[in-house]
Amino acid sequence: MKIKYLEWSDLNKLEVSGSTVYSLLVPNDILKACEKLVNTYMREQSSALNQLTHFKQLLKDKADALNMPLPEEDAVFNDLLVEMEWILEDEVHDTIDYIQAQLTVYTRLLTARIAFNYMLQLTECKWLDSRDLILTNDNWVDAQIDAG
Repeated sequence: MKIKYLEWSDLNKLEVSGSTVYSLLVPNDILKACEKLVNTYMREQSSALNQLTHFKQLLKDKADALNMPLPEEDAVFNDLLVEMEWILEDEVHDTIDYIQAQLTVYTRLLTARIAFNYMLQLTECKWLDSRDLILTNDNWVDAQIDAG
């Protein structure tokens, strides 16, 4: 099995072969939108859901660029969005590092899920969630793999 790192911009040029695992690099505009979402939530929690609407539009734009709809019928995709909304609906109780770590995970998973649905149009694929495979410590910003 090979692991290939894949830029978002190369996704539509992808030639799928054999048992390759793809690690997708999240587009910078999506990561920046996530950062803005975190900052909005920490400063003014009541505006965070409005900022989430902008974030969802960016996700839709990424799907549109691949000539596919946003995978709204995908239960995993929808569950990830709902979990993100739950975080933003709660009062701020956690540190910015914790919130950033949580929302960044959802951002990475949502973009990966868009890519996964795109790849399903090309070939048979299997979704592997690294959260089920890799255990880390509780250092939210710089987690280390837990070897124990």
